[in-house]
Amino acid sequence: MRSYPILAVMILLWAATAAAAGSTVAARDRAGWLLERTVSETPTLQRAALPQSDIGGTRLSSSPADVGHGSLRPMLYSLLVPGLGEASLGYKRGYAMMALDVASWIGVKHYHDLGNQKREDFYDYLDAHWSEALLSAAFGDANGDEAGTFYYQVLDYTDLSLWVSKENDEREYYENAGKWDQFVFGWDDFEDPRNHANWWQDTDTTWDDATDLDTRILKDVRVSAHREAYRALRQESNDAFNDRDTLVYLNMFTRVFSMVQVAYLQGVFSGGRSTAMNVAGHDLALIAEPRGLTSSRLGVSISY
Repeated sequence: MRSYPILAVMILLWAATAAAAGSTVAARDRAGWLLERTVSETPTLQRAALPQSDIGGTRLSSSPADVGHGSLRPMLYSLLVPGLGEASLGYKRGYAMMALDVASWIGVKHYHDLGNQKREDFYDYLDAHWSEALLSAAFGDANGDEAGTFYYQVLDYTDLSLWVSKENDEREYYENAGKWDQFVFGWDDFEDPRNHANWWQDTDTTWDDATDLDTRILKDVRVSAHREAYRALRQESNDAFNDRDTLVYLNMFTRVFSMVQVAYLQGVFSGGRSTAMNVAGHDLALIAEPRGLTSSRLGVSISY
């Protein structure tokens, strides 16, 4: 009867010894695996691709560029409103681009309205100081004594090569009246240079009042001060429209730029998803944290 306790103790000792031996083997196997991994894997930077995140703070997880990789939706957002695609991916820079786009369209509206207002101003100015009746009076003299005979073989102002009626093309009508010398005779303050020989000879010693009118003289402000004032008003209108067009082109460019940037942030140009840096499979993040106006904190964080 006393042999049973001794047998039980021996069985327990045997089981404990077997378990310890098994644990030692398992531990030895794990250690061997780690040693083999150390030999086969060098703990260096596996891929030096910085996360495309906003500066400030530590990012240990995947960057916003990982979200929706290859999706056309963010790029379509950027086509609609530049910066909207970036904002949908989590980038704060997108809000600044959207604000710039709104400001640009406000500028487009401003310069468009200003150009139209200036155009109405020079339309009104021409109506007040230029007329077809005065233009008609300068032509039609077969004797060649009138100012209009500078344009040979034209007896009717409607036969002028650049004549366009107001009814046929209003914009061309108002443009030509101030732009081309053949219409200068229609201004109410027109001065025929041939009636002021000494005046023009003092200006241009090569000019002879016995010759035909010279286009250089017809452009002189003394021929018609009203014409020159009109041309200045028209230039102001054109400048406003040019500024409008420049902003429109800028808005088109920012949309293309935003679409390309969204494609880059999604890893389209790198051939795959953007990947954060890692060391031997462990996430590595850079820290760039502003502190006040004159200092900052830089560092590296690695997660296990």
